[in-house]
Amino acid sequence: MKIIGIKTNNLKNVDIEIDLGTIIGIFGPSGGGKTSLAYSTIYKLCYNTFNSIQNGFELSEDYIVDEYENLIPTVGIRQLNLNTNPRSTIYSYLNFATFISSSKHIDIPYSYLKLNNPLNECKVCKGLGIIYSIDISLAIDENLTIKEIPFIAWKKQYNTGSNLYENLLLEFCKKYDIDVNKKFSELPQSKKELLLYSKSETEFQIKYKSNKRYRNKKVKFIGYLIWLEIYLHSSKKSEYNFARKFSSEQPCKQCKGSRLDIEKYKNLFIDKISFIDFLSQPIKQVIKYIDKNKYKKIYEKLNNMLFLGIGYLNLSRAIPTLSGGELQKLNLTNLINSKISNILIVIDEITSGLNAADYDNIVSYLKQIQKSNNSLMLIEHNKYFLSKCDTLIKVGPGSGKKGGYLIEPKLENIKFQFKEKKQKLNNFIQLNNININNVKNQTIKFPEKSITSIIGKSGSGKSSVALFIEKKIDNVIYISQKNLKGNIKSTLASVLEINKHIAQAFSKKYNKDYHFFMPNSGSKIICQNCNGQGVIKYERSFEEDIIITCPECNGSLFNKESLKYTIDNNISLYDIYNFTIDELNNLKSINKFDKFIELSNYLSLGHLSLNRKTNTLSGGELKRVKIIKTLLNKSLKNKILIIDEPSAGLDENSALRVLNIIKKYKQDSKSIILIEHNPYIFFETDFIIELGPDAGDEGGKVIFCNNANEYYKKYYEQYKKYMDF
Repeated sequence: MKIIGIKTNNLKNVDIEIDLGTIIGIFGPSGGGKTSLAYSTIYKLCYNTFNSIQNGFELSEDYIVDEYENLIPTVGIRQLNLNTNPRSTIYSYLNFATFISSSKHIDIPYSYLKLNNPLNECKVCKGLGIIYSIDISLAIDENLTIKEIPFIAWKKQYNTGSNLYENLLLEFCKKYDIDVNKKFSELPQSKKELLLYSKSETEFQIKYKSNKRYRNKKVKFIGYLIWLEIYLHSSKKSEYNFARKFSSEQPCKQCKGSRLDIEKYKNLFIDKISFIDFLSQPIKQVIKYIDKNKYKKIYEKLNNMLFLGIGYLNLSRAIPTLSGGELQKLNLTNLINSKISNILIVIDEITSGLNAADYDNIVSYLKQIQKSNNSLMLIEHNKYFLSKCDTLIKVGPGSGKKGGYLIEPKLENIKFQFKEKKQKLNNFIQLNNININNVKNQTIKFPEKSITSIIGKSGSGKSSVALFIEKKIDNVIYISQKNLKGNIKSTLASVLEINKHIAQAFSKKYNKDYHFFMPNSGSKIICQNCNGQGVIKYERSFEEDIIITCPECNGSLFNKESLKYTIDNNISLYDIYNFTIDELNNLKSINKFDKFIELSNYLSLGHLSLNRKTNTLSGGELKRVKIIKTLLNKSLKNKILIIDEPSAGLDENSALRVLNIIKKYKQDSKSIILIEHNPYIFFETDFIIELGPDAGDEGGKVIFCNNANEYYKKYYEQYKKYMDF
């Protein structure tokens, strides 16, 4: 396959030739042009060319090429999980219904195999497989005195600043002679039950403060846990979401998490396992009951998931709850089960979210796919994986306008040098009795004013522990793997709220309404063709909607009228949105702008422009945008900051730059915690907590909790071959 004269995004008229049946590694700095080459050009060109044979060409394409020849069908496997349907499960995603129904050996009516059917679903959980119940460990701090308000949901910071429930609690204690100076744990059982489960007949006259004003109200006392249960079952979304903060998710006891009507399915079996257990037990358990000769297709599908290291999942697991890496592995499972050959598979950062212990399995899996004369194109930074490729392509040498060239694809010879940490770790935060998902009765500690890494295999319980910390401790900021909220209008400027600061600066200078300078505002300086959205959406009733870059403004959001409005150093409003971040400087009139530029450049995002659509960013770029959003707009004072895999999508040098900017904030915060897989990063932090030893039921245990120096001494040898080249 040959493509000539590629000029997509920042690519500088490059030519590329791909030998079929090979593994190609594409690497280079963030923003250098890897995704523009692999996805925006090669994948889209091949996909659209073959799609056009059946459906005709789409209205417009973002790739720019001069000529091409010998294209082959192409599939793309990306990290982003955009599925938000809680009823979408691994069972449905991998089309198990068809596999089961095609067997000669299983006699289950096809209507029973379609699980998302009201006639088949569990009557308790309504087919969701989970229920929420109030978790006392999250709702009550038993070590606080009544005067200190041990009922967390009644503290004024959880009730929009109102101290109504705090004062009600104290009045109730006064009437029933409950000592407010005692810790909740020290109260007799009878007093505890009064506070948790009683309902008063009389009303209490309560004086309280809300929105800086004093108010009076007559209120009946309702026991704290009853009050939370009422909220948890409320039809009001705000009340339900509030109670969810103090609840734990548990498999539905009625259907064992299978989502099905137990009575209807109780006598149905897949080989030697009941259909209910087939759905609800971990895949690594289910496969033991399936005859690999008699049920070959089902066995192979399960075995491939086991081989890829996701055997801890069950088939009822909702797709939206999977990490990007887990979804990527499911797609690889689909790929190998398809028995397809002679295609090109483009895979985005397969090592993101992957523990080093899984590397060799994944490499052998890729080689297995290659054997069917498939070509694999890996967008990758991991040097171990790149060393296993047949061909390397490096795009760079820099980011944005400084990138876009094909340069010598030489892997740097790096020998990891560990630097012993001399910092004394004195004050620790300790959490006991951690019970969440597969983590049972565990204890952890981590130092204040330091950076801690939580490490372990995928599914070992890292995110579960982070979620427990977020729920159990006040003042936690958690930058998780969840996608940024937004739509086709969302730009870098809008999600970071920089657009507001820009509009305020221009409004002040020109004495015009603030909205005049906002995109999507309808003012005369925005593009009238797309109304400042930068894209045009064509809705097609029976096919996927088409979204194209606005041909009038070319995605710039503004028209030429906006060039008249300038600020510091005569930089126009148009330029601020269309220049790359590293081209912008000395905009002193715009609030927070200097800090924004500094953070963007440290986090390897200087190649982006403020009008860049967030739905076009890679998973790693989105993660770093969320880091900027937090550091730019929130104070970290006395807060714990948790970041899930900050090094995703970055080479070692860029990843260390990210760590260095995070280090600048460790003295300002109470503590910083990173969920990490990259040994170049976690060996550089102060403290390490490892969960394991494996995943699912065989994980969830704290197997190391000490400083990084000790971890290096004990475990470095097992990482050495993946780090030293």
